[in-house]
Amino acid sequence: KQLPTDSYWLAVKSYPVSPKGGNSILNGTLLHFEKDSLKTDNIYSGFTEKFEVRTSKNQIYLNDSPIFKVHQVYSDSIILDYDFDTRVKFINLPSSQKPNESSSVHEGQWSLTYDSQKNQKYNKKLILTELPFHHSRGPQICIEKDISTNRFSGSIGKWSFRIVNGQHLFAKTTSIIDEEFYLVTEYLNNSSARVKCINCKNDVKATLTPVKRIEEFVKQNALKSIANKKWKIAKVREMDTISTLTRFPDSIPFQLSSIENMDLSFFFNEEDRFIIEDSNGTMVDGTWELSHSGEEIILNKGSNPSDYIDLINISPDSLEIGNLRLFHPDGNKFWEKVHIYYKVQLEH
Repeated sequence: KQLPTDSYWLAVKSYPVSPKGGNSILNGTLLHFEKDSLKTDNIYSGFTEKFEVRTSKNQIYLNDSPIFKVHQVYSDSIILDYDFDTRVKFINLPSSQKPNESSSVHEGQWSLTYDSQKNQKYNKKLILTELPFHHSRGPQICIEKDISTNRFSGSIGKWSFRIVNGQHLFAKTTSIIDEEFYLVTEYLNNSSARVKCINCKNDVKATLTPVKRIEEFVKQNALKSIANKKWKIAKVREMDTISTLTRFPDSIPFQLSSIENMDLSFFFNEEDRFIIEDSNGTMVDGTWELSHSGEEIILNKGSNPSDYIDLINISPDSLEIGNLRLFHPDGNKFWEKVHIYYKVQLEH
């Protein structure tokens, strides 16, 4: 059970040593073994530490403290027990110069589409923001939209892009702990990236493609149609309960009756300010902008899924929009909240 020196490893899965035990979550941890030292890092935070390292039998000592126990060594992965309660799978990251060093997965809107037909139901739009995740210094907020249903996920994830030992790595979470790690295998001429998932059970390959920006004259026409009008609900086309629990609630939920009774109104002025209010006086305001794709209105920089209003159809006299938002289903029970996707036609 010898570990090669000058090697890089990424933790992709953490689970309890004992089936009934708990475990730490080390997913995303990076290890760089050198001759007499070990550098630790994290794919999201970029915070590094360096330790003196030595091995004795199957124990790995960091600064003379037993931290890891080698459970198994394979040609492309190692299984280590951490702190005696957590078993962690690390994937080897061999040296590579294959991807174009000047290319990257960066902030913006991307489509993630899978090669396999059975996985295409998981195709999604990724909105990789520059906003810090949970006010941290490292990872940034990732918002997801299901391409097949054209609806945003109610969860807030995080994302990161790193180059480690020449390997281009893209990491994201769907929620807090559902990590996906992708290795870039090739950059295409249209700035797309061919990727493979390195922590999936099967051989999963996909393409990350930048979402096309809307042309400027189309954008200006859309802004002209939307701005400086008070829009009111004329027709409710769809209401669908997504969940009754959320870790990331909206700051001010509306009453569900504001949709049912069609008394929710929207105002977007040309100076990038908006107001959404109901007849009970509940109000949300702030800044707004049109997304680069022209497919969404983004409220308050877009840190929450409810900050994205789908622009389904735009005409001079009406808007058809969709939005995932947190509502109070009963005005007398303020502890009850429900995530509902609604699709409405607005008129002014």
